[in-house]
Amino acid sequence: LNEDILRLNPLMEAASNELTRKKNEIGLIEGKIARLNEVKSLISGKNSKVDSLNGNIGRVKKELEILVKEILEMGSEVKEIIDLNELKLQIKEKEEEISSLEMKIESIKKTVRTYEVRTEHANEIKGKFHELDKCPTCKQIVQDTHKKSIFIEQDKIIAETEKELESFKESLEGKENLMVIFKKDLEKLKNSEREIELNNLKLRNLNEKKNKENSLNEEIVKTEENFNLNSNEG
Repeated sequence: LNEDILRLNPLMEAASNELTRKKNEIGLIEGKIARLNEVKSLISGKNSKVDSLNGNIGRVKKELEILVKEILEMGSEVKEIIDLNELKLQIKEKEEEISSLEMKIESIKKTVRTYEVRTEHANEIKGKFHELDKCPTCKQIVQDTHKKSIFIEQDKIIAETEKELESFKESLEGKENLMVIFKKDLEKLKNSEREIELNNLKLRNLNEKKNKENSLNEEIVKTEENFNLNSNEG
């Protein structure tokens, strides 16, 4: 029995060594598998990040393309910023001219009405004396010579008044025509003001878009650098 045991010991020791060696090989294989899984996980994560960066580049470039188109369209419509101060001063002066002219027109209208009333009053006096035979106060007969003198006096008043009235009416017509011109001038100035304000607003908007274009270009450069970096690492 002892001899049998002695004969089996080398075999058992060899088997034990072989088992240990296999275990070590299995351990190495398991380690390689674990490392491989780690690498696969890193590659998957890196690919996901690269895809994300690539997607960002595509999105930003598309946004930039639309923006550049808008800039080109707007660039043909706008001019440099125009100073409105001089135009606003002209508008103010024209408004003051109109206000002053309105007061003159109102004053002339009042004067015209005064002269018209004076003419009406003179005609009323003539009408009364034309039908008057006796004085309502003293009851005496009104002589034709007296009537004639009244008519002459009132006709003189009417003639002088109408002459003055004609002069004032001509002045009124001239100022009213001038008012039409002034108001047209003012409207042109205000239209110019609105056009310039719109132009300046478009230009400011255009400059904002150009600044955004620069930002997008910078974003593309940075994103592409990150993309290349992650691609190289992969």
